[in-house]
Amino acid sequence: MERFLASGPSKNQGYNRFGHLTLPYLEKLAESWAQELDLFWIEAKKDVSQRSADQREIPDYLGIDAIYGFFEQQPSMTLSEVRTRMEELLDAAEQPSRSANKLVLDRIAVIFRSKRPY
Repeated sequence: MERFLASGPSKNQGYNRFGHLTLPYLEKLAESWAQELDLFWIEAKKDVSQRSADQREIPDYLGIDAIYGFFEQQPSMTLSEVRTRMEELLDAAEQPSRSANKLVLDRIAVIFRSKRPY
């Protein structure tokens, strides 16, 4: 999502843009971004299946870059609409995140603790 909103590669993997947000807002952004890409996941999956069926290659997995590749081929008007939706959501997340406590433990949703078997 950082690459899309910044219109290019990210130097810090989105930390400057998203690092100050609380976990619930990060989750909301991630869910919304996944919904935007969902249709293109289907297209990328079809492409991988077709290449495999044609025996041109045997892909080991379907990565986000393949999905994003199909997404970024959309008309500029569509991409602009998606960018507007995501920026509005990010703007809505920033204000409440500014006043929230963002200590590491406040940002962790689940902690797994294991004990060695005796």
